[in-house]
Amino acid sequence: MGTVDIFITCEIDQLRPTIGLGMISILEKLNLRVNIPKNQLCCGKTAFVSGCWDDAKKLGERFIKAYPDNRKIICPSASCVSFVKKHYSELFLNTALHNEFKLIQRNLHDLTDFMVNVQSVSDMNVNFNYKLAYYESCKAREYGLKNEPITLLKNIKGAEFIDLNQDECCGSGGMLNFIHPDITESMTYFKLNEAIKKNVEYIVTTESSCLINLDNYIKKNNLKIKAVHIAEILGEQIK
Repeated sequence: MGTVDIFITCEIDQLRPTIGLGMISILEKLNLRVNIPKNQLCCGKTAFVSGCWDDAKKLGERFIKAYPDNRKIICPSASCVSFVKKHYSELFLNTALHNEFKLIQRNLHDLTDFMVNVQSVSDMNVNFNYKLAYYESCKAREYGLKNEPITLLKNIKGAEFIDLNQDECCGSGGMLNFIHPDITESMTYFKLNEAIKKNVEYIVTTESSCLINLDNYIKKNNLKIKAVHIAEILGEQIK
């Protein structure tokens, strides 16, 4: 039995813990021992995109030191993984933590990437008798995810996969939803409208910030469609 570290983002920890529980369930089903570092914290992404680079660096230093071992780090948020992989060099290149941040960049994986491309798993033997559609987030594309989540969703027993043919942002990127909530709401409506027209029951994403944005809009407007994270379905957290 191998061991993996996990990174439960601050957003997931505080707002949607079932995503983290689902990921742990998945990894344990893959016969992996899950280590949860006690000192893990925010990776600094929100501070970075807000222009608070000094704060982002302080958070990043703590994040790096929380993962001293050379083993895989699995995270259910493509945006946080992409931030560490793409932007930590802007904070830590040629610093005292140069080697450490490079090691973390190599070891850090989005959950679905790890499942499909590292563990060669495409079917979790899960039953879910609903119409599903996948929402591809902007950060999932930046990370490089494409077919991995779709492969996993299409192999769910009893599910009907609906193709939305959409790649537009839902409006939660960066700080847009805080600065221009009206624009975010219009973009979110556009994302959900096609899914509703196609009678989708669950819209599924790999990105927690997009999920929370979609879910807030759904609840505000009393819509029947539900927004979930892929880890919640594959980890059987949907009741």
